[in-house]
This record gives sequence, structure tokens and C-alpha cells, in this order.
Amino acid sequence: VNDGIPMLQIVYLPLNWVEISDEAELHTNLSRWLDFCGSTRREYKNGLVFALPSYASVDTLYSASREILAIESLQRDKRRFNFNADQLKDLEGRGRVCEDRLTRGILSLYDKLALPVPSSDKPYEWRFIELQSRNESSLHDRVMGALLDGRSVFETITPDKLIALTALAEERYIDAGRMVGGFFAYLNFTRLTSIDALTAAVARGVSDGKLGYTAV
Repeated sequence: VNDGIPMLQIVYLPLNWVEISDEAELHTNLSRWLDFCGSTRREYKNGLVFALPSYASVDTLYSASREILAIESLQRDKRRFNFNADQLKDLEGRGRVCEDRLTRGILSLYDKLALPVPSSDKPYEWRFIELQSRNESSLHDRVMGALLDGRSVFETITPDKLIALTALAEERYIDAGRMVGGFFAYLNFTRLTSIDALTAAVARGVSDGKLGYTAV
């Protein structure tokens, strides 16, 4: 997962993560992905959220996919099998049922989110958010809905909050790059969906007379 990107990145973890049943092992593997980008230490830790696959949904996907492939194979070889019209119609119906199972399986493929949050006695701890109760029509919308509704991620930030978090009340100025880096690196900062939230907050702060801006 790339580092240094000033936007929220949802990491949809590989399906083989369903094989991890031990909580300690899960935390260790998540921390490895969070702490490192390749072989180097990651800086933008506050920009990552991990989506964990569901064992039941993965099993459903594999089963539906195999059945669809089998049905398509039979339909291609219909002359060799000498299927009649009723049998072909039955295959088509079974294919539609499998496609529906596949669609529903994809929607519920990831049923839990893991995000790092501040901890009092260690660098961070893991917070988990369940997705089963979400009713959005796409997987990514389910993820974003859960994060926004749970106030784990924000699309906007006020100038006052920006000033408080960046210590601008005490300092005369702060480099824009340092400000952006703080929001996407430090877990005690508000987790934002993108750099656009900061751009809008600075613009509003300047308009309200709370902030100034210079390119020098």
C-alpha cells in the first residue's frame, strides 16, 4: 500500500486473510501492513483503514463461481450433450440464480473494518467496525457509510479544529506540507477523507479572518 498519499485509503485485504482465526496473529499482520510500506517505515498511518474478508462470503463466492463456470461449460457444449429446450431453459435459470448469489456475495464479502486509533500505553490499538447491518448497494458505499456514520472519518474540518490540532494558536505559521503530513500521519489528528477538507478549512479560515496564507 503506497505511503505519502494525502487521502483515505481503504485496503481490501486478500481473501486468504479469512484463514487467520487467532486475534493476536490478526493484530500482528495488520500492524505489519500499517507500520511498513515495503521495507521502509510508513509515515501516513492515519490515512489507512483495512477491510477484512468474511469467511462465509468467501465460501459463497467460490461456490457460486464454480457453479457458474460449470453451467457456462455445459451451455457451450449443448450440442454434445444434446440438451432439449427445457433443459437449456433450466440451465439459464440456474445461471441467473448463481449470478445473484455472486452479486450478493461480493456485496457482503468484507464484513469488518480495522482502523488504528490512539492508545494510552502503546503506539496504537485496533478498533473494529462491523458492516453486517449496512444496507448500501455497493461494497465501498457500505464501508464509507460505516466510517462516516461512526464518526471515524470526516469529510470536513473546521478552521478552529485545524488551528487547535496544528498548534497554530501558539505558532505564528506552519508549512502547508507539515500540516497535511500531520493529519495523515498522526493518529490523534482527525482522520480525513482527503486533502480537500484541509484546503476548504484554510480557505474558510482566511475568509473568516482566523487564518492567513502566503506562498512564500
